[in-house]
Amino acid sequence: MKNKETSSTRKKKWRDFISFFKNENNQKVFGLIFILFSFYFFISFFSFFFTYTDDQSEVNEINSWISFLTNSDIQIENSLGKFGALFSFLFVYNGFGIASFLIPGFLLFSGLQLVGYKLISLKKYTTESIWGLIWTPIFIYYFFKSEIFSGKIGLTSTEFLIEILGNIGTSLLIIIILIIYISLRFNIRREKINNFINKLKPKKSEENIINEVKSTNNLTPLPISNNKEEKLKVKKPVHPNQKTSTTEKLETKITDENLNINIVESKKENQIENSKIQEKLEDLDKYDPTLELSSYKFPNVNLLNDYGSGEININKKELEANKQKIVDTLGNYNIGITSVSATIGPTITLYEIVPEAGIRIAKIKNLEDDIALSL
Repeated sequence: MKNKETSSTRKKKWRDFISFFKNENNQKVFGLIFILFSFYFFISFFSFFFTYTDDQSEVNEINSWISFLTNSDIQIENSLGKFGALFSFLFVYNGFGIASFLIPGFLLFSGLQLVGYKLISLKKYTTESIWGLIWTPIFIYYFFKSEIFSGKIGLTSTEFLIEILGNIGTSLLIIIILIIYISLRFNIRREKINNFINKLKPKKSEENIINEVKSTNNLTPLPISNNKEEKLKVKKPVHPNQKTSTTEKLETKITDENLNINIVESKKENQIENSKIQEKLEDLDKYDPTLELSSYKFPNVNLLNDYGSGEININKKELEANKQKIVDTLGNYNIGITSVSATIGPTITLYEIVPEAGIRIAKIKNLEDDIALSL
């Protein structure tokens, strides 16, 4: 009995602990605290790169944080005082170097998300920050030998890699990790690479295209071998600049000043007087549009089909069979159902299902085509 009570009390405490963090007001409070700490860390880290020469000797000589904080003789140049100096030396100097700025960024975006402003995907930022905290210090110390910007983690990890892989192996490892990250981050494929290379290729200018066309027009005919019995007559190519005899004749005809032009006068149309037009209109009877449809009769109601009284008949066997078919089909895709309701209409029956707790609607939408095919 005691074991059961202790397990139930533990579960209750755990539920109370989770519900405390699920409360919207508590989430907003924690979000504001995260945003405050993010700005605090960012300012202290930024101030470290300007004041580490003055504060390094004081921070390295401390025996405990309490004595360092309570000793009034210690003077710190960091913009956020002793706490700023301690956190900056912990994360920047003894940690990840300049990559430590990813930590206040994580606090800022997580705090904004708790408040209700989701700017970026926190999951993606976390994975990319882990890549940056591991790779950036090694890259900076290996290529630039800067202990301040790489931190002690960059120093110790690069020395460890050089001992194991050597200089060439370490540089290859750093470059390969960078290529893997870029390809995964930007989804680089062979098609994108080919399109990028094609864009870099210089395009042919209009002058080059015109010169190529001129060179093809000025091609000389190849000599024909005399081995064949029949000899082909090759005419000389006519260039557009050269004028043929036919064009010359046409031009002489057109430019001849003695060419006679016969002008034919058009005959005048006979005009009818208004009085005659009115007489002809009086001779015509008034037009009646119903004369052509004088024998038309409207259709009788007997032409319509009789579909009964309009009441909806319920076939329970058919409904039960369709319900079982829906349950079996969704069961094949591990989708449980709590209830099925049918709305019967005059021609179409609508079936509505309620999935079990824990089943996402997105899963059913993704399997929509497969479910429709099975039904």
